[in-house]
Amino acid sequence: MKYEYHTDQSKFLSTKFVKPQINIKIIKGNRKLWDIFKKHHYLNDELPLATRCFFAIWHDNIIGFSSSISFPGRTPPLYEGDIRKKWRECRTVLIPDFQGLGIGTRFSDAIADIHIDQGYRYFSKTSHMRMGLYRQQSTLWKATSANLIDRSKSTHSKNGYLTHHKIEKKRICYSHEYIGENNKSYDPKNNAIEDSQFGLF
Repeated sequence: MKYEYHTDQSKFLSTKFVKPQINIKIIKGNRKLWDIFKKHHYLNDELPLATRCFFAIWHDNIIGFSSSISFPGRTPPLYEGDIRKKWRECRTVLIPDFQGLGIGTRFSDAIADIHIDQGYRYFSKTSHMRMGLYRQQSTLWKATSANLIDRSKSTHSKNGYLTHHKIEKKRICYSHEYIGENNKSYDPKNNAIEDSQFGLF
């Protein structure tokens, strides 16, 4: 609710605030542009080399960055014959003027959906509370066995690593897999032939 003071009536009148519609275009781009966004990320400014990078575009302006990286290791299949390769989200951030508007969660959903449509499974781990709580309530994501697990006293690793990824011992993280609208990641038709999995665009 927005309030305005009208001098001709000598009183405050309330008017409804209408949230503007924000349409975002997503493109694949060069990882060099990470330098623009890294200072705004809530954890650190590191970006692994083997990432695929995506940008959120609004009115020809780049307002958001996200990337994905191959996620090796053994994960239970979602259905019999599920041989899909796996990717996980890596660094999603918006410039400050566009934070807090719900763009980041939708941006992340859209990138995850791209991966599913291209025949991959898609995972994400975050300690960002707003992102994590959104996924806890969203029907587009399902929690993994590592969701909200306290690993501060974990002894099942060597040098802080568990098989293929680093264990977070100082932060409790949200961990989810994207399953998409109507659980489409469970649909065998999305199980693309491995040889065709060479690009996202």
